[in-house]
Amino acid sequence: MKKAVMKYIKKAAAVIIMVLLCINNAGCEGLTEQFKNMGLSPSSKAAESATQEVTVPQPRLPGSYEVKDIKYGFYSLKTDFQKNLYKKFIEVMNSIDDIPDDDGFFPLKKIEMNDNQLTEGGIRIVIEAFSCDHPEVFWLSNTFGYYTDKNITMVHLYSNFSKRQVVEMKKELNAAVESFINEVPSGMGEYEREKFVHDKIINDCDYADNIKSSRENPTAFSIYGALVEHSAVCEGYTKATQYILKMVGIQSISVNGYSKSELHQWCIVNINRQWYHLDTTWDEKQVSEEDERDKTDDNILYFYFNTTDSYIEADHKIAKPYTALTEEQLCGQDIQKTKVFNMPLPTCTSEKDTFYNREGAYLSDFYDEDEYNNIINKMYIIAQNRTGAFYLKIADSLNFNTTIDQLFYVPPYYFFEYTTDINIKLQKQYGKKYRISDRITMSTLEEQKIIKIELSYEKWG
Repeated sequence: MKKAVMKYIKKAAAVIIMVLLCINNAGCEGLTEQFKNMGLSPSSKAAESATQEVTVPQPRLPGSYEVKDIKYGFYSLKTDFQKNLYKKFIEVMNSIDDIPDDDGFFPLKKIEMNDNQLTEGGIRIVIEAFSCDHPEVFWLSNTFGYYTDKNITMVHLYSNFSKRQVVEMKKELNAAVESFINEVPSGMGEYEREKFVHDKIINDCDYADNIKSSRENPTAFSIYGALVEHSAVCEGYTKATQYILKMVGIQSISVNGYSKSELHQWCIVNINRQWYHLDTTWDEKQVSEEDERDKTDDNILYFYFNTTDSYIEADHKIAKPYTALTEEQLCGQDIQKTKVFNMPLPTCTSEKDTFYNREGAYLSDFYDEDEYNNIINKMYIIAQNRTGAFYLKIADSLNFNTTIDQLFYVPPYYFFEYTTDINIKLQKQYGKKYRISDRITMSTLEEQKIIKIELSYEKWG
Protein backbone atom coordinates (compact mmCIF):
# COMPACT_ATOMS: atom_id res chain seq x y z
CA MET A 1 0.00 0.00 0.00
CA LYS A 2 1.54 3.28 -1.05
CA LYS A 3 1.38 6.39 1.07
CA ALA A 4 -0.51 9.48 -0.01
CA VAL A 5 1.41 12.74 0.01
CA MET A 6 0.41 15.93 1.75
CA LYS A 7 0.73 18.95 -0.53
CA TYR A 8 -0.31 22.53 0.10
CA ILE A 9 -1.32 24.76 -2.81
CA LYS A 10 -2.03 28.47 -2.94
CA LYS A 11 -4.15 29.95 -5.72
CA ALA A 12 -5.75 33.26 -6.51
CA ALA A 13 -8.68 32.84 -4.18
CA ALA A 14 -9.54 35.13 -1.30
CA VAL A 15 -8.46 32.43 1.15
CA ILE A 16 -5.84 29.71 1.43
CA ILE A 17 -7.23 26.22 0.84
CA MET A 18 -5.13 23.31 2.11
CA VAL A 19 -5.38 20.63 -0.54
CA LEU A 20 -4.68 16.98 0.24
CA LEU A 21 -3.98 15.14 -3.00
CA CYS A 22 -5.10 11.56 -2.38
CA ILE A 23 -2.92 8.95 -4.09
CA ASN A 24 -4.85 5.70 -3.94
CA ASN A 25 -3.48 2.87 -1.90
CA ALA A 26 -1.92 0.22 -4.05
CA GLY A 27 -3.48 -3.17 -3.47
CA CYS A 28 -2.04 -6.12 -1.61
CA GLU A 29 1.13 -7.10 -3.40
CA GLY A 30 1.07 -10.37 -1.52
CA LEU A 31 -2.55 -11.43 -1.78
CA THR A 32 -2.40 -15.09 -0.84
CA GLU A 33 -0.21 -16.91 -3.37
CA GLN A 34 -2.03 -19.32 -5.58
CA PHE A 35 -2.66 -22.87 -4.41
CA LYS A 36 0.03 -25.26 -5.56
CA ASN A 37 -0.22 -28.99 -6.16
CA MET A 38 1.78 -30.56 -3.35
CA GLY A 39 0.84 -34.12 -4.34
CA LEU A 40 -0.14 -36.76 -1.78
CA SER A 41 3.12 -38.30 -0.77
CA PRO A 42 2.74 -41.36 1.52
CA SER A 43 6.27 -40.74 2.82
CA SER A 44 5.18 -37.89 5.08
CA LYS A 45 4.83 -39.15 8.66
CA ALA A 46 2.76 -36.09 9.50
CA ALA A 47 0.33 -36.86 6.72
CA GLU A 48 -0.05 -40.40 7.99
CA SER A 49 -0.68 -39.44 11.62
CA ALA A 50 -4.24 -39.25 12.90
CA THR A 51 -5.70 -35.77 12.93
CA GLN A 52 -7.99 -34.56 15.69
CA GLU A 53 -10.94 -32.21 15.82
CA VAL A 54 -10.42 -28.67 17.08
CA THR A 55 -13.41 -27.61 19.15
CA VAL A 56 -13.79 -24.14 20.62
CA PRO A 57 -17.04 -22.57 21.86
CA GLN A 58 -18.42 -19.94 19.49
CA PRO A 59 -18.52 -16.30 20.64
CA ARG A 60 -21.58 -15.21 22.59
CA LEU A 61 -23.38 -12.60 20.55
CA PRO A 62 -26.14 -10.12 21.43
CA GLY A 63 -29.59 -10.82 20.03
CA SER A 64 -30.09 -7.44 18.32
CA TYR A 65 -29.38 -8.74 14.82
CA GLU A 66 -29.87 -12.10 13.12
CA VAL A 67 -26.68 -13.71 11.87
CA LYS A 68 -26.65 -13.92 8.06
CA ASP A 69 -24.97 -17.12 6.86
CA ILE A 70 -22.70 -16.75 3.84
CA LYS A 71 -23.52 -19.37 1.20
CA TYR A 72 -22.85 -17.48 -2.01
CA GLY A 73 -19.82 -19.55 -2.95
CA PHE A 74 -21.59 -22.83 -2.29
CA TYR A 75 -24.59 -21.97 -4.45
CA SER A 76 -22.27 -20.79 -7.23
CA LEU A 77 -20.88 -24.30 -7.69
CA LYS A 78 -22.25 -26.03 -10.77
CA THR A 79 -22.16 -29.73 -9.91
CA ASP A 80 -23.31 -31.86 -6.99
CA PHE A 81 -19.85 -33.42 -6.82
CA GLN A 82 -18.30 -29.97 -6.25
CA LYS A 83 -20.90 -29.22 -3.59
CA ASN A 84 -20.19 -32.54 -1.87
CA LEU A 85 -16.47 -31.76 -1.80
CA TYR A 86 -17.29 -28.35 -0.29
CA LYS A 87 -19.28 -30.13 2.45
CA LYS A 88 -16.31 -32.43 3.06
CA PHE A 89 -14.15 -29.35 3.61
CA ILE A 90 -16.47 -28.34 6.43
CA GLU A 91 -16.20 -31.82 7.96
CA VAL A 92 -12.39 -31.88 8.02
CA MET A 93 -11.61 -28.19 8.56
CA ASN A 94 -11.09 -28.61 12.30
CA SER A 95 -9.10 -31.85 12.05
CA ILE A 96 -5.59 -30.46 12.30
CA ASP A 97 -2.38 -32.34 13.03
CA ASP A 98 0.10 -31.14 15.63
CA ILE A 99 3.05 -32.47 13.60
CA PRO A 100 4.11 -30.46 10.51
CA ASP A 101 5.01 -32.06 7.21
CA ASP A 102 8.34 -31.56 5.50
CA ASP A 103 7.22 -28.16 4.19
CA GLY A 104 6.17 -26.89 7.61
CA PHE A 105 2.40 -27.20 7.05
CA PHE A 106 0.01 -29.08 9.33
CA PRO A 107 -2.12 -31.64 7.45
CA LEU A 108 -5.87 -31.89 7.81
CA LYS A 109 -7.72 -35.17 7.51
CA LYS A 110 -7.51 -36.53 3.98
CA ILE A 111 -10.69 -36.30 1.88
CA GLU A 112 -11.64 -39.18 -0.38
CA MET A 113 -14.43 -38.76 -2.93
CA ASN A 114 -15.75 -41.74 -4.90
CA ASP A 115 -17.94 -42.19 -7.99
CA ASN A 116 -16.52 -39.17 -9.78
CA GLN A 117 -13.38 -37.13 -10.18
CA LEU A 118 -12.39 -33.47 -10.32
CA THR A 119 -9.61 -31.77 -12.21
CA GLU A 120 -7.12 -29.52 -10.44
CA GLY A 121 -9.08 -26.53 -11.70
CA GLY A 122 -12.29 -27.99 -10.32
CA ILE A 123 -10.70 -28.39 -6.89
CA ARG A 124 -9.46 -24.78 -6.99
CA ILE A 125 -13.02 -23.63 -7.69
CA VAL A 126 -14.32 -25.45 -4.61
CA ILE A 127 -11.54 -24.02 -2.46
CA GLU A 128 -12.37 -20.51 -3.68
CA ALA A 129 -16.07 -21.08 -2.97
CA PHE A 130 -15.27 -22.28 0.55
CA SER A 131 -12.91 -19.35 1.22
CA CYS A 132 -15.54 -16.92 -0.04
CA ASP A 133 -18.09 -18.29 2.44
CA HIS A 134 -15.83 -18.87 5.45
CA PRO A 135 -13.68 -15.81 6.24
CA GLU A 136 -13.39 -17.06 9.84
CA VAL A 137 -11.19 -20.02 8.78
CA PHE A 138 -7.89 -18.21 9.29
CA TRP A 139 -5.70 -21.29 9.50
CA LEU A 140 -6.25 -22.77 6.02
CA SER A 141 -3.03 -22.75 4.01
CA ASN A 142 -2.85 -21.85 0.33
CA THR A 143 -1.36 -25.24 -0.45
CA PHE A 144 -3.26 -28.41 -1.19
CA GLY A 145 -2.58 -31.89 -2.47
CA TYR A 146 -4.78 -33.98 -4.74
CA TYR A 147 -4.93 -37.26 -6.57
CA THR A 148 -7.42 -38.39 -9.20
CA ASP A 149 -7.75 -41.81 -10.80
CA LYS A 150 -10.78 -43.16 -12.64
CA ASN A 151 -13.73 -42.42 -10.34
CA ILE A 152 -11.75 -41.32 -7.27
CA THR A 153 -10.63 -37.85 -6.16
CA MET A 154 -8.48 -37.42 -3.06
CA VAL A 155 -7.77 -33.97 -1.61
CA HIS A 156 -5.44 -33.03 1.22
CA LEU A 157 -5.72 -29.58 2.83
CA TYR A 158 -3.17 -28.01 5.16
CA SER A 159 -3.16 -25.56 8.06
CA ASN A 160 -0.61 -22.83 8.65
CA PHE A 161 -0.79 -23.58 12.38
CA SER A 162 -0.84 -26.62 14.63
CA LYS A 163 -3.97 -27.91 16.35
CA ARG A 164 -2.83 -26.43 19.69
CA GLN A 165 -2.11 -23.05 18.10
CA VAL A 166 -5.49 -22.95 16.36
CA VAL A 167 -7.32 -23.75 19.60
CA GLU A 168 -5.74 -20.76 21.35
CA MET A 169 -6.07 -18.47 18.34
CA LYS A 170 -9.76 -19.34 18.00
CA LYS A 171 -10.35 -18.34 21.61
CA GLU A 172 -8.64 -15.00 20.99
CA LEU A 173 -10.58 -14.42 17.78
CA ASN A 174 -13.92 -15.29 19.36
CA ALA A 175 -13.23 -12.87 22.21
CA ALA A 176 -12.34 -10.13 19.70
CA VAL A 177 -15.50 -10.79 17.65
CA GLU A 178 -17.68 -10.78 20.76
CA SER A 179 -16.14 -7.49 21.93
CA PHE A 180 -16.62 -5.93 18.49
CA ILE A 181 -20.24 -7.03 18.14
CA ASN A 182 -21.14 -5.81 21.61
CA GLU A 183 -20.15 -2.31 20.53
CA VAL A 184 -22.61 -2.27 17.62
CA PRO A 185 -25.64 -0.23 18.76
CA SER A 186 -28.98 -2.01 18.58
CA GLY A 187 -31.79 -0.87 16.31
CA MET A 188 -29.59 0.34 13.44
CA GLY A 189 -30.55 -0.01 9.78
CA GLU A 190 -28.37 -2.00 7.40
CA TYR A 191 -26.56 1.07 6.04
CA GLU A 192 -25.81 2.37 9.53
CA ARG A 193 -24.57 -1.05 10.72
CA GLU A 194 -22.34 -1.35 7.69
CA LYS A 195 -20.88 2.10 8.31
CA PHE A 196 -20.21 1.31 11.98
CA VAL A 197 -18.36 -1.90 11.05
CA HIS A 198 -16.43 -0.13 8.25
CA ASP A 199 -15.31 2.68 10.56
CA LYS A 200 -14.32 0.49 13.48
CA ILE A 201 -12.23 -1.90 11.39
CA ILE A 202 -10.37 1.02 9.85
CA ASN A 203 -9.73 2.63 13.23
CA ASP A 204 -8.74 -0.62 14.94
CA CYS A 205 -6.47 -2.09 12.26
CA ASP A 206 -3.21 -0.87 10.72
CA TYR A 207 -2.13 -1.83 7.23
CA ALA A 208 0.74 -4.34 7.33
CA ASP A 209 3.32 -2.79 5.03
CA ASN A 210 6.04 -4.75 3.26
CA ILE A 211 4.31 -8.13 3.59
CA LYS A 212 4.75 -9.93 0.28
CA SER A 213 3.37 -13.42 0.90
CA SER A 214 1.19 -15.38 3.29
CA ARG A 215 4.10 -17.75 3.98
CA GLU A 216 6.00 -14.76 5.34
CA ASN A 217 3.15 -13.75 7.68
CA PRO A 218 -0.03 -15.83 7.33
CA THR A 219 -2.00 -13.94 9.99
CA ALA A 220 -1.69 -10.68 8.04
CA PHE A 221 -3.90 -12.24 5.35
CA SER A 222 -6.58 -13.31 7.80
CA ILE A 223 -9.40 -12.16 10.02
CA TYR A 224 -7.15 -13.05 12.97
CA GLY A 225 -4.57 -10.48 11.88
CA ALA A 226 -7.20 -7.77 11.45
CA LEU A 227 -9.22 -8.33 14.65
CA VAL A 228 -6.69 -9.78 17.09
CA GLU A 229 -3.29 -8.49 16.03
CA HIS A 230 -4.78 -5.31 14.52
CA SER A 231 -2.42 -5.56 11.56
CA ALA A 232 -3.38 -6.94 8.15
CA VAL A 233 -3.20 -6.55 4.38
CA CYS A 234 -6.26 -6.15 2.17
CA GLU A 235 -7.26 -9.80 2.44
CA GLY A 236 -7.35 -9.53 6.23
CA TYR A 237 -9.38 -6.31 6.10
CA THR A 238 -11.82 -7.97 3.71
CA LYS A 239 -12.29 -11.15 5.73
CA ALA A 240 -12.81 -9.20 8.95
CA THR A 241 -15.33 -6.91 7.26
CA GLN A 242 -17.18 -9.82 5.70
CA TYR A 243 -17.40 -11.85 8.91
CA ILE A 244 -18.48 -8.99 11.19
CA LEU A 245 -21.11 -7.93 8.66
CA LYS A 246 -22.39 -11.51 8.69
CA MET A 247 -22.68 -11.36 12.48
CA VAL A 248 -24.82 -8.21 12.31
CA GLY A 249 -27.11 -9.57 9.61
CA ILE A 250 -25.58 -8.25 6.38
CA GLN A 251 -24.66 -10.51 3.48
CA SER A 252 -21.36 -9.91 1.73
CA ILE A 253 -19.03 -11.54 -0.79
CA SER A 254 -15.25 -11.32 -1.12
CA VAL A 255 -13.99 -10.05 -4.48
CA ASN A 256 -10.59 -10.87 -6.01
CA GLY A 257 -9.00 -8.47 -8.43
CA TYR A 258 -6.26 -5.96 -9.05
CA SER A 259 -5.43 -2.36 -8.22
CA LYS A 260 -2.53 -0.52 -9.80
CA SER A 261 -1.57 -3.87 -11.39
CA GLU A 262 -1.23 -5.49 -7.96
CA LEU A 263 -3.42 -8.20 -6.48
CA HIS A 264 -6.19 -6.83 -4.29
CA GLN A 265 -9.31 -7.99 -2.46
CA TRP A 266 -12.45 -6.19 -1.26
CA CYS A 267 -16.15 -6.86 -0.57
CA ILE A 268 -19.50 -6.70 -2.29
CA VAL A 269 -22.29 -6.09 0.24
CA ASN A 270 -26.06 -6.40 0.10
CA ILE A 271 -27.70 -3.30 1.60
CA ASN A 272 -31.47 -2.92 1.45
CA ARG A 273 -31.65 -5.61 -1.28
CA GLN A 274 -29.10 -3.97 -3.55
CA TRP A 275 -25.44 -4.91 -4.10
CA TYR A 276 -22.55 -2.45 -3.68
CA HIS A 277 -18.75 -2.57 -3.66
CA LEU A 278 -17.08 -1.85 -0.31
CA ASP A 279 -13.29 -1.49 -0.07
CA THR A 280 -12.38 -1.06 3.59
CA THR A 281 -8.65 -1.12 2.86
CA TRP A 282 -8.74 1.75 0.42
CA ASP A 283 -11.00 3.76 2.72
CA GLU A 284 -8.17 4.06 5.24
CA LYS A 285 -6.41 7.34 4.60
CA GLN A 286 -2.66 7.13 4.25
CA VAL A 287 -0.34 10.11 4.62
CA SER A 288 3.36 10.69 4.08
CA GLU A 289 5.76 9.30 6.67
CA GLU A 290 6.80 12.85 7.49
CA ASP A 291 3.30 13.61 8.71
CA GLU A 292 2.75 12.60 12.33
CA ARG A 293 -1.04 12.62 12.22
CA ASP A 294 -2.41 10.33 14.89
CA LYS A 295 -4.48 7.38 13.68
CA THR A 296 -7.54 8.75 15.46
CA ASP A 297 -7.47 12.00 13.47
CA ASP A 298 -9.85 11.75 10.54
CA ASN A 299 -8.43 8.43 9.41
CA ILE A 300 -11.50 7.35 7.47
CA LEU A 301 -12.45 8.00 3.87
CA TYR A 302 -15.72 7.07 2.19
CA PHE A 303 -14.47 7.04 -1.38
CA TYR A 304 -15.17 3.30 -1.70
CA PHE A 305 -18.18 2.95 0.58
CA ASN A 306 -21.03 1.39 -1.43
CA THR A 307 -20.08 2.02 -5.02
CA THR A 308 -21.28 0.77 -8.38
CA ASP A 309 -19.43 -1.46 -10.84
CA SER A 310 -18.61 1.46 -13.12
CA TYR A 311 -17.34 3.52 -10.18
CA ILE A 312 -15.05 0.82 -8.74
CA GLU A 313 -13.74 -0.17 -12.16
CA ALA A 314 -12.21 3.28 -12.64
CA ASP A 315 -9.22 2.10 -10.56
CA HIS A 316 -9.99 -1.53 -9.67
CA LYS A 317 -9.99 -4.50 -12.01
CA ILE A 318 -12.37 -7.30 -11.06
CA ALA A 319 -10.99 -10.78 -11.77
CA LYS A 320 -13.00 -12.91 -14.16
CA PRO A 321 -15.50 -15.48 -12.87
CA TYR A 322 -14.30 -19.06 -12.94
CA THR A 323 -17.00 -19.82 -15.50
CA ALA A 324 -15.12 -17.66 -18.03
CA LEU A 325 -11.78 -19.47 -17.60
CA THR A 326 -10.41 -22.65 -19.12
CA GLU A 327 -8.77 -25.42 -17.10
CA GLU A 328 -5.36 -24.13 -18.14
CA GLN A 329 -6.24 -20.61 -17.01
CA LEU A 330 -7.56 -21.86 -13.68
CA CYS A 331 -4.35 -23.78 -13.03
CA GLY A 332 -1.79 -21.72 -14.91
CA GLN A 333 1.24 -22.93 -16.79
CA ASP A 334 3.40 -21.50 -14.01
CA ILE A 335 2.32 -22.01 -10.38
CA GLN A 336 3.31 -18.47 -9.50
CA LYS A 337 1.27 -17.04 -12.39
CA THR A 338 -1.99 -18.85 -11.75
CA LYS A 339 -4.85 -16.46 -12.39
CA VAL A 340 -7.01 -15.24 -9.54
CA PHE A 341 -10.71 -15.60 -10.21
CA ASN A 342 -14.09 -15.04 -8.58
CA MET A 343 -17.28 -16.92 -8.14
CA PRO A 344 -19.84 -15.33 -10.51
CA LEU A 345 -20.64 -11.96 -8.91
CA PRO A 346 -23.88 -9.96 -8.78
CA THR A 347 -23.99 -6.66 -10.65
CA CYS A 348 -23.76 -3.45 -8.65
CA THR A 349 -25.71 -0.70 -10.41
CA SER A 350 -27.83 0.97 -7.72
CA GLU A 351 -26.78 4.38 -6.39
CA LYS A 352 -29.47 4.54 -3.71
CA ASP A 353 -27.18 3.71 -0.78
CA THR A 354 -23.89 5.04 -2.11
CA PHE A 355 -22.21 7.28 0.44
CA TYR A 356 -22.31 10.38 -1.71
CA ASN A 357 -26.03 9.88 -2.30
CA ARG A 358 -26.90 9.19 1.35
CA GLU A 359 -24.65 11.70 3.06
CA GLY A 360 -23.05 13.75 0.31
CA ALA A 361 -24.40 15.44 -2.80
CA TYR A 362 -24.26 15.38 -6.59
CA LEU A 363 -23.26 18.35 -8.72
CA SER A 364 -24.10 18.55 -12.41
CA ASP A 365 -25.23 22.17 -12.76
CA PHE A 366 -24.32 25.16 -10.59
CA TYR A 367 -27.66 26.76 -11.46
CA ASP A 368 -29.89 23.78 -10.62
CA GLU A 369 -32.00 24.86 -7.62
CA ASP A 370 -32.71 21.33 -6.38
CA GLU A 371 -29.03 20.41 -6.44
CA TYR A 372 -28.11 23.66 -4.71
CA ASN A 373 -30.63 23.08 -1.92
CA ASN A 374 -29.51 19.46 -1.50
CA ILE A 375 -25.90 20.56 -1.08
CA ILE A 376 -26.89 23.23 1.44
CA ASN A 377 -29.08 20.87 3.46
CA LYS A 378 -26.56 18.01 3.58
CA MET A 379 -23.69 20.31 4.52
CA TYR A 380 -25.80 22.07 7.13
CA ILE A 381 -26.35 18.77 8.95
CA ILE A 382 -22.57 18.29 9.12
CA ALA A 383 -22.06 21.88 10.29
CA GLN A 384 -24.60 21.44 13.06
CA ASN A 385 -22.66 18.48 14.47
CA ARG A 386 -19.25 20.00 13.68
CA THR A 387 -18.00 16.48 12.88
CA GLY A 388 -17.38 14.59 9.67
CA ALA A 389 -16.65 15.76 6.16
CA PHE A 390 -18.75 16.58 3.12
CA TYR A 391 -18.53 14.52 -0.07
CA LEU A 392 -19.39 15.99 -3.46
CA LYS A 393 -19.73 13.83 -6.59
CA ILE A 394 -19.05 15.73 -9.80
CA ALA A 395 -21.11 14.71 -12.83
CA ASP A 396 -19.38 13.10 -15.78
CA SER A 397 -20.67 15.95 -17.94
CA LEU A 398 -18.44 18.41 -16.04
CA ASN A 399 -14.68 18.73 -16.31
CA PHE A 400 -13.36 17.72 -12.91
CA ASN A 401 -10.43 20.13 -12.59
CA THR A 402 -12.35 23.05 -14.07
CA THR A 403 -15.18 22.42 -11.59
CA ILE A 404 -12.74 22.42 -8.67
CA ASP A 405 -11.40 25.77 -9.84
CA GLN A 406 -14.91 27.19 -10.08
CA LEU A 407 -15.76 25.90 -6.63
CA PHE A 408 -12.68 27.10 -4.78
CA TYR A 409 -10.16 29.12 -6.77
CA VAL A 410 -11.77 31.47 -9.30
CA PRO A 411 -14.81 33.78 -9.14
CA PRO A 412 -17.57 33.32 -8.24
CA TYR A 413 -16.14 30.74 -5.76
CA TYR A 414 -19.32 28.67 -5.72
CA PHE A 415 -18.36 26.64 -2.65
CA PHE A 416 -18.14 29.76 -0.54
CA GLU A 417 -21.58 30.77 -1.71
CA TYR A 418 -22.76 27.51 -0.13
CA THR A 419 -20.96 28.19 3.15
CA THR A 420 -22.24 31.77 3.26
CA ASP A 421 -25.83 30.54 3.09
CA ILE A 422 -25.13 27.84 5.70
CA ASN A 423 -23.52 30.37 8.05
CA ILE A 424 -26.65 32.52 7.83
CA LYS A 425 -28.71 29.47 8.86
CA LEU A 426 -26.28 28.72 11.72
CA GLN A 427 -26.49 32.30 12.96
CA LYS A 428 -30.29 32.19 12.97
CA GLN A 429 -30.35 28.95 14.95
CA TYR A 430 -27.35 29.30 17.26
CA GLY A 431 -26.54 33.01 17.26
CA LYS A 432 -22.89 33.87 16.74
CA LYS A 433 -21.46 30.82 18.51
CA TYR A 434 -19.57 29.54 15.46
CA ARG A 435 -19.42 29.60 11.70
CA ILE A 436 -17.79 27.61 8.89
CA SER A 437 -14.32 28.96 8.29
CA ASP A 438 -12.93 29.82 4.87
CA ARG A 439 -10.02 27.53 5.63
CA ILE A 440 -10.74 23.95 4.55
CA THR A 441 -8.89 20.75 3.65
CA MET A 442 -9.80 18.88 0.51
CA SER A 443 -9.10 15.33 -0.73
CA THR A 444 -9.89 14.28 -4.28
CA LEU A 445 -10.40 11.04 -6.15
CA GLU A 446 -10.08 12.18 -9.73
CA GLU A 447 -10.89 8.88 -11.47
CA GLN A 448 -14.31 8.77 -9.81
CA LYS A 449 -14.72 12.60 -9.69
CA ILE A 450 -15.25 12.74 -5.93
CA ILE A 451 -14.24 15.55 -3.57
CA LYS A 452 -14.01 15.16 0.21
CA ILE A 453 -14.21 18.54 1.96
CA GLU A 454 -13.22 18.75 5.61
CA LEU A 455 -14.85 21.79 7.18
CA SER A 456 -13.29 23.85 9.96
CA TYR A 457 -15.05 26.29 12.24
CA GLU A 458 -14.36 29.64 13.89
CA LYS A 459 -16.09 32.20 16.07
CA TRP A 460 -17.93 35.10 14.49
CA GLY A 461 -15.98 38.29 14.71
